[in-house]
Amino acid sequence: MGFRTFLDLVQQHYEFLTHEYGFVGPTLISKENPPADAGYAEMEYRSATTIVKIYRGRGKDFSVQIGPLDAPDTDFYPLQWIIGFMTGVEKFVHIQVEPFTPIPGTYEEAYQLLQAFLAGKEITPFRNTPIDRQNTERLEVWENHRQSVYASALRQYGDIFLRGDFSQWDNFCKFVEKIIQNDYRSR
Repeated sequence: MGFRTFLDLVQQHYEFLTHEYGFVGPTLISKENPPADAGYAEMEYRSATTIVKIYRGRGKDFSVQIGPLDAPDTDFYPLQWIIGFMTGVEKFVHIQVEPFTPIPGTYEEAYQLLQAFLAGKEITPFRNTPIDRQNTERLEVWENHRQSVYASALRQYGDIFLRGDFSQWDNFCKFVEKIIQNDYRSR
């Protein structure tokens, strides 16, 4: 079974942005050469008022961020802050997705498999053994599930901003600032 690229997964799980909210995208924004090297990729959806960034970093880094169209890059906030604001939980809310753990083999093979998948490369299982095939399939299922969880959370908690209603944005920014200050003081 081949791998779907990061773009394919983003298109599959975030298509509601175009159909329900009128966003255009996704557009691949890459800051490295070659694009999506070692799993790094940033996808962006835009509407008349809002930008949604879906970021995939090296390793397990993953983020969905929202901000107003006219905001500087520093004014995009992770979905986890928005969930906290919308639910009244004064902290960075962790979105629970079961971590990927490969079926035992060598660590190096599992790491190479993960990097190839994150880079969106078609790969052939290393020795074409049942364990290699199972790891490949499990990794694709895991990434697909993670994208599904984040897309559902974005739809549920980000609706007000996705609709372009930023009347609560200043309150939201103050909420984030307060949490960051409290976290800094507690250290």
